[in-house]
Amino acid sequence: MTPPRGGEAELQPPRPSRWACEVLVVGGGPAGASAAYWLANAGVDVLVVEKKHYPREKTCGDGLTPRSVHQLEQMGLADDLAQHHRCKGLRANAYGRTIAMS
Repeated sequence: MTPPRGGEAELQPPRPSRWACEVLVVGGGPAGASAAYWLANAGVDVLVVEKKHYPREKTCGDGLTPRSVHQLEQMGLADDLAQHHRCKGLRANAYGRTIAMS
């Protein structure tokens, strides 16, 4: 690994030379993480690889659609979700127009 300018190389945890799994999921974002969850729940040996470190900030990561809330509830996270604020509508303003949904 080449050290960054003016500094030392960042230390990385030791990695085995090989990993074995039935399914490799590339990307641990919402889609990858949920796909890995459901596969593992079905007994599949899954490995998720993600280039970023957690926790990470995502611009739109604080908002959940009704479908995503339902999916998280199916994953057994309903009690965790109940602790957070829930909006019952949405108003979008752009280009002189307003759209309200409830």
